[in-house]
Amino acid sequence: MFQKYYQIAKKLFVILVNSPIFLFKRVFFELRYLFLVPKLPIINKKIRGVSFEFDFMLSPQVKKMYAGSYQPIITETLKKYLKKGDTFIDVGANIGFFSAVAAGLVGEQGQVHSFEPVPEYFNRLAKLAKNNGQYRIYANQCAVGEQETSAKIYVGSPPNIGNSSLMQPYFKEADMSKVKVVDVLVRRLDKYIEEKGLKNVKLIKIDVEGFEFSALKGMSGFLEDCLKKGSGPVIVCEVFPGLYSVLEYNVKDIFEYMKSFSYIPFEILNPKKRITSGERGLGDILFKFQKI
Repeated sequence: MFQKYYQIAKKLFVILVNSPIFLFKRVFFELRYLFLVPKLPIINKKIRGVSFEFDFMLSPQVKKMYAGSYQPIITETLKKYLKKGDTFIDVGANIGFFSAVAAGLVGEQGQVHSFEPVPEYFNRLAKLAKNNGQYRIYANQCAVGEQETSAKIYVGSPPNIGNSSLMQPYFKEADMSKVKVVDVLVRRLDKYIEEKGLKNVKLIKIDVEGFEFSALKGMSGFLEDCLKKGSGPVIVCEVFPGLYSVLEYNVKDIFEYMKSFSYIPFEILNPKKRITSGERGLGDILFKFQKI
């Protein structure tokens, strides 16, 4: 319990030092979430011109999205690095909230390529693309990994709509009776990027609940091209150190892999501070290309 509160205090301190304005915004969003009472079960609202359906019956997380308190540091990171005409890749897009945010940032001339294997979440992602035909949002019903194959994804019970993983050890054995198993396709991201001829990729977000190392390995061809060019997009990747011991690798292995392509890990709350694999409380990592 002490460790939990220590990590929360540490994050708040880092935010206060590096971006006091964001800290005040975060407090405002949290208060807004606490006191927000939606008048309708479903509200369509535009996010920077992009129409997004907030279905409050789906999960409390949707209310957080509406209030602005859902992973606000990710939203701020997208706002910092994405400009009109850019290309954004959303791996583990879920119902498409960050895809919608990104589409509004890159505009009608930019592109958003989103990947979500869970059928019920993909359907909402596809609806986002359909309802915003003027934006180039491409919804892909598949996971991203090292091999082009099929796999099983384990989907947790509601109301946590982010509670799904291609790694069975992600769930405790006692919870497996509540988990739904779905067969899904897996694609290599480098092959997808090559096939689509994607240009101007500026940011890649990876949120795949423990499957991130496989997803990163499935980008090796693209990362090799970045190394040859001497530049590459920012990569935001959530990591799960507690799960890796079961999978027989660790965060250091991921960092060493990324370093081989000149990608260095930084704190997402403080993009100027490099981090090491031994630090506690790792979550979202900001990988930036730097010539070594």
